[in-house]
Amino acid sequence: MKVSGLLLIFLVFISCVDVENRYQMELGKLDYELQVFFPQDIDTNEFSIYFITRPNFSEYHGEIVTIYLTFYPPSFEAEKNKIIEQSLAVYGVANKCNVIPNCFQNRMSAPSQKGKEWLYNGWLKEIDTCSTSRYPIPNFMGAGNDGYEHKFGLSEDYKLFVMQCEEGQILPEKFYGDTIIMPDKWKRGYSNGVAISDLRQEMIWWFIAW
Repeated sequence: MKVSGLLLIFLVFISCVDVENRYQMELGKLDYELQVFFPQDIDTNEFSIYFITRPNFSEYHGEIVTIYLTFYPPSFEAEKNKIIEQSLAVYGVANKCNVIPNCFQNRMSAPSQKGKEWLYNGWLKEIDTCSTSRYPIPNFMGAGNDGYEHKFGLSEDYKLFVMQCEEGQILPEKFYGDTIIMPDKWKRGYSNGVAISDLRQEMIWWFIAW
C-alpha cells in the first residue's frame, strides 16, 4: 500500500513537471521581449499558442504582431477573479466602439496608403466620437474554437479584459508595421489582456503590437 502511494505521488510529480516543461518550451519560442506578457507557468496540458511575428511586409503594407495563448485552467474561477481585479477595462466582443488594429491590415483593401486612409476615414471619425478612451484590442479571427464563424473571431459569451496597454513605440522596431490605420491617439502601441468565456471555461491571453 505504501509503495502504491509513493508511486502515485511520483506520477503526479512527473505529470506536473511535464506540463511545466512543455509550456516553458512553447513560451520560449516567442521573442524574449514578448514572453513577459503571458503567464510564466500554467497548470494544464490543454493549451495552444498561435503567433505571428513578421515585420514590415512592404512599403504600403505593414504587419502587426498578434499572439494568442489559449488554455483551460483547472482553477478557472480563482484565475478569473485575479484577472478581474488586475484589469484596466472590460469590453464585449462585438461592441462597435472597439478599436481593433488588425481589422485594417487586409492587403487587398487598397493599393496605397492614401487609399487605405480614404477607405477607413469614416471608421476613424466614428471612433473619435464614439470613445476616445478605449484601449485597442485584437480581432480574434482564427484564435478561438469557433474558427471563422464569427466576425470578430469569438462568440459573444467572451468578455475581453485589458491588462496592459501603452501608446507609443515601446518595443523594438521589428514588432511594428509602417502603415497601420489608427486614430491619432493610437498610431503606435501595444495591448495585452485576456478573453474569458464562463460558458467554455476558457481563457485566451493576447498580445498585439502595431
